[in-house]
Amino acid sequence: MDKDIKVEMKEHYLEVSLKGDIEFSDYFELLQGVGTQKDLPKKLRVLGIDNGLNIKFSPSDTLKLADVRKQTIEQFEDVKHAYVVDDPMNTALAVLTTSETQSPNYSVKIFSSKKAALDWLLE
Repeated sequence: MDKDIKVEMKEHYLEVSLKGDIEFSDYFELLQGVGTQKDLPKKLRVLGIDNGLNIKFSPSDTLKLADVRKQTIEQFEDVKHAYVVDDPMNTALAVLTTSETQSPNYSVKIFSSKKAALDWLLE
């Protein structure tokens, strides 16, 4: 299965959509790219959509990604992150990475629908 990664700044949030076979390096590059974008708001809202995602790295790699995410978060005053996940294994990996990304300026929740995620993200 091919990979499909889309990053788009909407009116009030950054939408990141991941589909297909995603490697550790894909996530790493994505996080680094967000951290280096100078035109993003300092109070960043992120909607991550992980539907049809096939993660091709180990759970131990998620801890490395948590470290990269922490470095990225430091670039912003506040980050509110909503995940939409459609698979139990990916939900478990999302919980693992987000629990390892503890930071006073980072709040995150995992959802099964885009509507619920946006309701929380934009409240």
